[in-house]
Amino acid sequence: MFLWRPNLSSTPIGGFLGLPGGEVRADMRVVDVYRREGDKLMENWVLIDLPYWLKQQGLDILERSRKINNPS
Repeated sequence: MFLWRPNLSSTPIGGFLGLPGGEVRADMRVVDVYRREGDKLMENWVLIDLPYWLKQQGLDILERSRKINNPS
């Protein structure tokens, strides 16, 4: 198994995921996990941390979900 964890920084000037464009530069944590068998790549999982990126843009989707499920 091989693990690679690059980072990506971006500024959504044209908008992204339905959010308006802006000037907030944010990091996205990306994790690639590969599984090989001999000379062949058998599986590749790519996990992108969108909740972290969205929180830097001002949208906490986990808190929003908590409020929907447990209104006070």
